[in-house]
Amino acid sequence: MPSRTVRALCATALSAAALALAAPGLAQADGTQDPAYSGPVTPCDVENTPRSGGFAAEPQTFPKSIGRTGPTSLVLNFDAEDEPDKFDVIYENKLIATTGWRGSESANKFNRPLSGLGSGSIRVAVPRGSSSVVTVRVSTDSESTVWHFTAQCPN
Repeated sequence: MPSRTVRALCATALSAAALALAAPGLAQADGTQDPAYSGPVTPCDVENTPRSGGFAAEPQTFPKSIGRTGPTSLVLNFDAEDEPDKFDVIYENKLIATTGWRGSESANKFNRPLSGLGSGSIRVAVPRGSSSVVTVRVSTDSESTVWHFTAQCPN
């Protein structure tokens, strides 16, 4: 390959990488949205983020602004109701907390190892970092599931 072509390919790859870093959610090399990214960053203390409450074949993610960088903490209030759902909290691409599958045994069609009843809350310790955003990832496995969560951020 002529060196001009190699340089052009390298420049294209670097531009795509820079775009992915500069614009969360646009992580694909072609500039399209990363399928793991589900929506805009929303503030804490807001229940029923735009797509909450139902089934999705893939986990749904909800970026939440926590108002400061780590270390800090937040409280995740969740309600999976009867059919099992799982709520994970991710910070800087690392899983920092999970509820495990929560719901009622009578509605546990897929025999998930349940960690408890459908509703509750967990305190999440956010480690030292440079981001002021955590992501709540919701996994579901039943088309008739209903769920809600609220992330209460520090004052």
